[in-house]
Amino acid sequence: MGSTKLTVRSGKSRREGKQRPVSVNRRDTGLSSLTGGVPTQERLRLAYRHLDSIFETVANGMRIIDRDYNVIRVNCAFAQMAGVESNEFAGRKCYDTFCTANCRTNNCPLKMILGGEQRVMREVEKTTAAGTQAFCRITAMPLFGVDDEVIGVIEDFQDVTQFRQIEQLLQATNQELENERVVLEEKNIVLSGVLKQIEEEKQQMVAKWQSTTTRTVLPILADLASQIGPTYEKHIDLIWRNLTDIVTQFSNNFPAAYLSLTPREIQVCNMIKDGLASKEIAAILNTSFRTVLKQRQNIRRKLGIASKKISLSTYLKTI
Repeated sequence: MGSTKLTVRSGKSRREGKQRPVSVNRRDTGLSSLTGGVPTQERLRLAYRHLDSIFETVANGMRIIDRDYNVIRVNCAFAQMAGVESNEFAGRKCYDTFCTANCRTNNCPLKMILGGEQRVMREVEKTTAAGTQAFCRITAMPLFGVDDEVIGVIEDFQDVTQFRQIEQLLQATNQELENERVVLEEKNIVLSGVLKQIEEEKQQMVAKWQSTTTRTVLPILADLASQIGPTYEKHIDLIWRNLTDIVTQFSNNFPAAYLSLTPREIQVCNMIKDGLASKEIAAILNTSFRTVLKQRQNIRRKLGIASKKISLSTYLKTI
């Protein structure tokens, strides 16, 4: 027994031309080492058994379909994937046992192969005989006959249902996290608004307290000191300095120089702000007109407007 004639096919259809038969020594074939020394018919039977074992052993589901959509054969993995016994596929149409939305359309792998495609790969959602859904990555290739004509397709199915479920779970989790992020951002916006309002109310309260203390309490304290005499002068001075320190700590709306004014100067400022003229102030305070003018000069200097052409009354109304 010398050499055996084998036809080597490239996977092309008949219209693209057939390959010439070539002589290949049995020692060069993959199965020759397993079937060497046995008659040709027996070798063919053994080779078929080897291919049959490979077909049944592969982990992916495999299905062979003829040109008329008849299921010729399936392996055990495909039967388990479809939820149908292997012997129940005989004579049935492919779209009756494991169908997709592409069945009976131009996207059918068999129709595409018959149309000239050499390989069709896609991920599809299949419906099993039990009505459950399975996600598969399908690879379809032509099945050639002895004359290189396409007589059907061989389909390989990889079950990716678990991967899709994990992917969907991750997508759902990411969506939940995104929703929570949006909710937190909205809450932060609301909280920022509330905190801003609280801060504004706090500033208003502090400003009101500052105004009352600086423009009302301190001048009254100054009048009190002038009336009770030197006996309680130190006590009045202590109260004055403590109140001044408190006002200084919370002073955001008043110039720092305003707090450097003496009690009498603050009293004069309040009267000027109320629209009283210097002579009226002097009469109320029982002092001379020249003293009031001197106090006005000191006030302008301490407030930093001595050299500016601005009315003291107008300036005091802005602070």
